[in-house]
Amino acid sequence: MPYFKMTDTTEKYTAEEILEIFKEQHRLCSPLDPEADPWAEITSDMTIREWR
Repeated sequence: MPYFKMTDTTEKYTAEEILEIFKEQHRLCSPLDPEADPWAEITSDMTIREWR
């Protein structure tokens, strides 16, 4: 069985891809969180604290 380090199998994401992941996570989870604003527009200028 070959040995792989974690760095051998992980992919790197761009900043834009990470932002899209956060947007999708927010879209899916905000209906379940009474404190979340489902209409919030998440941008790359925001901190995580600002959109939470």
